Amino acid sequence: MKWFSKVMDGTGKAFSRPANDGLGKATEVVTVDTTLDAEHSGKVIMIATDGKTFTLPATEAGLIYEIINAGADGAVGITISPNTNDAIYGSYSNAGVLISATGTDDKNFVNTKATAKKGDKIVLVADGSTGWYIESAVGIWTEESQVASGVLDEVEIVTDDRVLTQADSGKVFMIATDAKTFTLPATVAGVKYTFVNIGADGNNIITISPAAADGIFGTLTLAASVVQMAGTADTDLINTKATALKGDSVTLIGDGVDGWAIVASTGIWASE
Repeated sequence: MKWFSKVMDGTGKAFSRPANDGLGKATEVVTVDTTLDAEHSGKVIMIATDGKTFTLPATEAGLIYEIINAGADGAVGITISPNTNDAIYGSYSNAGVLISATGTDDKNFVNTKATAKKGDKIVLVADGSTGWYIESAVGIWTEESQVASGVLDEVEIVTDDRVLTQADSGKVFMIATDAKTFTLPATVAGVKYTFVNIGADGNNIITISPAAADGIFGTLTLAASVVQMAGTADTDLINTKATALKGDSVTLIGDGVDGWAIVASTGIWASE
């Protein structure tokens, strides 16, 4: 039988404890985007539906949420979004790798779909002042705009044009199909992409296209020659088909101001 009990808080006011059948924590299965509130505090929230976002309320001391990924491995991605003026703090160990939050306001925490495992979870506790603390976590949870240190790169085989988003940061894109274009989002500091040509020699042209206001800048060393990308806005970077070799690659990282910096490369890449 479900029950509610009246409990006295520190102010002398009574509030209702959620139903739990006398078996421990109350559990709620969620299938839609959900804005959490005080009624969710203390519950175990189970999610088995992909692409859902949990929006946290403004931090209030004593609120605690336990969110568990109940989907199949690699099937469900979960986003936890704090209030504009709140941050998520703390760190946890994932397979021996220490993953830390930056404590920056309004940065989402994401249980990335490709690396998600059934049973991944995170427990967040509100401090009532500046945000939320990670009490415990299991699995790979990555802060928005960052890639978890020491975690294996996520690899995606691409066979069609791709419009990239901030959520793709940290991925390695493998391309074996000719004439594919990657459209970059507006630059965001710390967002990072790697592109690798895995087609046969001379088979693929790959085009990387920045937003209209952004440039690609930096240098590439090719057979002792130095090729410079001048950072001209709205100018593509191209792995030329005639000279392309299997394994040609380039890594770009956003500066959040002018565009994208080339931080590593192999093969012949030319400016549009």
